Amino acid sequence: MALLAVVGIAVGAVVLYFCVGIALRFLWEWWILVVSTPTFVAIGLLSGWIGAAVSVVLWLYTMSLNNDWHSKPAYFAGAEWLDRKFNFSDV
Repeated sequence: MALLAVVGIAVGAVVLYFCVGIALRFLWEWWILVVSTPTFVAIGLLSGWIGAAVSVVLWLYTMSLNNDWHSKPAYFAGAEWLDRKFNFSDV
């Protein structure tokens, strides 16, 4: 039974390692929208129709900022670092 617990802990550690890497990679790629979307949703819900329209326009603008982020050298450097640390390029 102890061996089963050790194997379970080892498998759980490997799964946790890759899940953390996947979450960090997701946040690295989409951090602009992750940070701004809750604010825009709150503005849209609390400010009526005009606030909702402004929120949609601002969200579309941050979407374009996020798309621009994907072509920056800092993005590529961070993505490469995450790939090396979490062994994503081995797949």
